[in-house]
Amino acid sequence: MLRSIHSRLNVVLALGLTGVLIAGALTIRHLVRHELVAHVDSGLAARVPIIAARLVHTREGVVFEAGDGLDEAVGEGWFEIRDSAGVIRRTSMEGGSELPSRTPDPGVAEFGDSPIPGGAKGRAAWLVCSPRADDEEFTAEELASLVPEPFCVCYAMSLRSVDEAMTAVTAALVIVGAAAECAALGLLALGVRWGLRPLNELASSIAGASPDQAAPFVSRQGQLRELVPIHDALDRMMARVKLSLERERSFSGAAAHELRTPLAELRTVAEVALRWPDPDRLESALREVLAVGTEMEGIVESLLRMSRGEGALPGERVVVAEIARRCLERAGGEVSARSIALDVQLDGVVLEDSSRTLVEIVLRNVIENAVQYTPGGGTISIHSEGRDLFTITNAPVELAPKDLSRLFDPFWRGDGARTDRRHAGLGLAVARQAAQSAGLALDASLEGAALTMRITRAADA
Repeated sequence: MLRSIHSRLNVVLALGLTGVLIAGALTIRHLVRHELVAHVDSGLAARVPIIAARLVHTREGVVFEAGDGLDEAVGEGWFEIRDSAGVIRRTSMEGGSELPSRTPDPGVAEFGDSPIPGGAKGRAAWLVCSPRADDEEFTAEELASLVPEPFCVCYAMSLRSVDEAMTAVTAALVIVGAAAECAALGLLALGVRWGLRPLNELASSIAGASPDQAAPFVSRQGQLRELVPIHDALDRMMARVKLSLERERSFSGAAAHELRTPLAELRTVAEVALRWPDPDRLESALREVLAVGTEMEGIVESLLRMSRGEGALPGERVVVAEIARRCLERAGGEVSARSIALDVQLDGVVLEDSSRTLVEIVLRNVIENAVQYTPGGGTISIHSEGRDLFTITNAPVELAPKDLSRLFDPFWRGDGARTDRRHAGLGLAVARQAAQSAGLALDASLEGAALTMRITRAADA
């Protein structure tokens, strides 16, 4: 079984070329033989009337005038003259054999293949004619009333010269055809290799393509029309691969970002328990470890649902103010250390059908982002107003209006935060994705040096 396009094309084209050459050779051979036989027939047609003209009707009957020139007229052939009674004259033939008998229409020569003495192949012509009357023996009245009996003259010639010529023609066709096929097969092999070279270049281009590079992923230089659908399909496939990798990276970064805080709490609890061992506080430490572990489990489950496009299962009653205060408690040490002024005014906003884990991911990241990017002596204002479930404003910030379009992009950080290795640029990206999964909307606006984050219900956004 042929398992390569190159081999299949070579075999199909070679078989097709061989068939064309054989058909062409047979056609040429047939045409050449037809012309040679036609040339023989023209010689037969010229000799039969000469032989027929030697039939003379006299008072004694029909006689054949042999005379001078008969051998020249007959040449290397054989003739035979018949009447209704049979053969009346013929040339000497081996074994007394006879030429085939036919009865063509009067005055019209008929040609056909005929065996000749010795059993070889020959060609014959048959002509029905009437003998000429001898003007010297008959009066005009007798000539007018004379009704000569028709005779059939047959003249045959050997086809040996035709067969010899056809043998030479056949040998020439075989030699020329074999040489032409060898040359054509070589050209076909080169042509197929040259024609398939774009596929090899495409394979090399694919091998060097990376999902991280910008589209198009496969080189379009010198692109052939037949390869356009393949290039487009490969670009679409690579785009899907790139999207999958980006989702994987986003999930990995989000998981690391979200698990950082609970892991730090676990480490703190463990360090305190080891440094000041106290049996009375052991149960409290274990309960805190259990609570943090439960929180981490919820975070991982929510992130997995987000990565699969499922979202978290709703159905919980979530008090926004409680979650916000807990997040502020975690950030309280950094707020105090940097003398950040807090203005917190939260009412009893409640989400009846949502996910506590997702809402906590949103609020924690938004609050941590505000605390981390507010300089010492700055202000943070947190409150709910109208349709806004949660609004947090921090100032001053080092952002330009053009930065708002990229604020929620993964791994993006403002110019002022690029030197701070503690920030990976994932917090707001994770917050927006979690908000969408929880049925919320997270948006940002900039007024002067104050950045405001608003969390609303997706239906109100």
